[in-house]
Amino acid sequence: MIISERINKTNFFFVDSYNSTALGEYYNMICNQLKKIFNEISFPYDVNFGAQEIKKDINLDFQYEHTIVKKNDSYQHNIHRYDYLSKLDCVFEYTETNIKFLSTFVELSEYVKKNIYIPPLIYQDTPFSDTNLRILDFTTLQSWSKRRAEFYNKKKHNNIDGSFDKIYLRENLDKFKILLNIHQIEEHRSFEELRVLPALSTGILVISENVPFEESIPYSKHIIWTPYEKIEETLDNVLNNYEYYRTEKLTELSNTLQEIKETSYNKILKFFKNI
Repeated sequence: MIISERINKTNFFFVDSYNSTALGEYYNMICNQLKKIFNEISFPYDVNFGAQEIKKDINLDFQYEHTIVKKNDSYQHNIHRYDYLSKLDCVFEYTETNIKFLSTFVELSEYVKKNIYIPPLIYQDTPFSDTNLRILDFTTLQSWSKRRAEFYNKKKHNNIDGSFDKIYLRENLDKFKILLNIHQIEEHRSFEELRVLPALSTGILVISENVPFEESIPYSKHIIWTPYEKIEETLDNVLNNYEYYRTEKLTELSNTLQEIKETSYNKILKFFKNI
């Protein structure tokens, strides 16, 4: 359903179709950021975020799928809903790696100009959990696949599933020391920030399989990176040196998250001020 709100001088149109889905918390987080901006500035236009059925003065949406695709020894792009997104005024992107990758293609230059990286900081305003609550070794937040199972079958595996509600996820994440992030299939190589960043911002350690352009991720230094073939070795090492890695990876994390939150917010604000 399409919902409309009058905020200051802005008529804001958005949808409720993402509620109760894996994208709901992220979509609503962006909605709240937009509402805050419309309250702060005088923007006398109709703004549409995510309602494909209508067209307003300013039309926005978000890109939420893998874009970096590995084929043999090279990488190709696959932009979900590209024909639709390319016609919008602005596209919010969940991972900086997608933007950096697409920037290498001249034919996509106009599309990339419309991209604004919005990190999924759904827990950013809540403190880290007490480490004494983290009594279980590791978990995942991902669906089953053959590639993932090749590792899971070697270890006693826990997976958090059932609900996408951020309170439910937080309560379960707080029980574990480590979150593992493994690509579902060999071809998909975008960094799964929709899964990783919310988890990291609760204070759980994150071990992630390497991704292209990982150095562009503004919190890359807080992730424990590893090749797929060394995941088991890396997991054992981190568990055996847990306090060391907590200090190394989580120190200054709060400052990093605050910086990237302010940076992304200011980019959205600048977009509207330039219209």
